[in-house]
Amino acid sequence: MINCFLELGIRTFRRSRPDMWQYKDGAWTVTSHQQILKKWLPILSRQDSFTFRDDIEVRWTHEWPGSTTRQQEIVVFVRDPRDALYSRFRREATDLTFKEFLSFLDPWSLLDKVDNWILFVRSWAMCDRVHVVRFEDYKADAVATLGKTLNALSIKVSDADLHRAVEESTFEKAAAAEAQYRQEHPEDEQVINRKGMPREWSAVPELKVEMEQVSRRCGYLLEEFGYVALGDKSQEPDFARHAQLVRSLAEVSRQLSLRNGMQGAERPESGLIGRVCEFAVSVTPHLMDRAGLNPNERKQLVQEVDRYLTQICEIARRKRNEIQPWSQMVTTQVKETVAQFLSFKGSRLR
Repeated sequence: MINCFLELGIRTFRRSRPDMWQYKDGAWTVTSHQQILKKWLPILSRQDSFTFRDDIEVRWTHEWPGSTTRQQEIVVFVRDPRDALYSRFRREATDLTFKEFLSFLDPWSLLDKVDNWILFVRSWAMCDRVHVVRFEDYKADAVATLGKTLNALSIKVSDADLHRAVEESTFEKAAAAEAQYRQEHPEDEQVINRKGMPREWSAVPELKVEMEQVSRRCGYLLEEFGYVALGDKSQEPDFARHAQLVRSLAEVSRQLSLRNGMQGAERPESGLIGRVCEFAVSVTPHLMDRAGLNPNERKQLVQEVDRYLTQICEIARRKRNEIQPWSQMVTTQVKETVAQFLSFKGSRLR
């Protein structure tokens, strides 16, 4: 959909890199260090310079919402999590099994893949002015879905421009642009574009157990966005305590606290905090290798887990009298895990 905005002459940039464009001789061109965006936006492979309308611009991001973005018009592009997670698994082409992939923690949020999806979608949906667009609706009728989204944003375009934007933003156009980019940059081996289809997850019966688990854990959000859940639904996790301990979730933590109020302290042998502790005890450098983490991701994961566990140790020390049944586990096993991660830093992260 972002490519459609470009086709309509609307300037777009990533929130994390607002220096995507440079202005010269009356036109906009993509900066040299952002050429990799040709893999995502096929129009950049066909056109070098652009003239944008000056009444609106679109920011696109895969980051967590911040205090400033919450006040803006927001389009949340969602997909059935069973398809979204399976597509990511195929796209990243790790050496992990799908089950291992789902349980491997995100280096920035320290949530497994399912909880990361849940909190990411939930945190954006909590913003003030939100328009949810489903991948499945766009695949079924791209023109109608894009037109509805533009109307919701009060963006007026002609029918001819609307149809042209959709026709120039197909998977085939994107795949051709990515192939051209990779031919020019053979060192880039990551495949971005996959011809994902709705309910792709149902065509992999060997992953039936894992898909049922995803459905159960995401059940309440599946129904909220019009998808069909399988079987029972798990209770929505209380992410507030966990988010307090993770740097990238600081703003999300504040919003969760305002929405839900702070509840009692979570026991570290259960829930989200327990999962981080279990992961920290079981993870090895070899598992990181199989997960395909790049050096930056590996460093981020180790430092964030180290910081997280240190905070848990401090909480256990301060509240020893209140949580005596499990404080012993925290102050011994977790401290050993911190030392283990520090050894990773010295030997495997350079």
